[in-house]
Amino acid sequence: MALDKKSIDKAVEQALANKSERKFTQSVDIAINFRDLDFKKPENRVNVDVVLPHAAKQVKVAVFAEGQLAVDAKKVADAVFGSADI
Repeated sequence: MALDKKSIDKAVEQALANKSERKFTQSVDIAINFRDLDFKKPENRVNVDVVLPHAAKQVKVAVFAEGQLAVDAKKVADAVFGSADI
């Protein structure tokens, strides 16, 4: 059975219409099973870019390292800690 965008949208709308009220923000998860497709074949591969509605929060990176690795990490990490800092 082939699915098109309209049938997926309709199913999501029905799921949202039948929900009960919650005290938190609800989300919708969709799982799609692909049967009888060999994804080793290039023509069957799925390549989709999804733009998320909310930008991710900025991440801070800390590195625990010594020597040359610590020197290299200072170029890309927000904080670098050595054994003396622990």
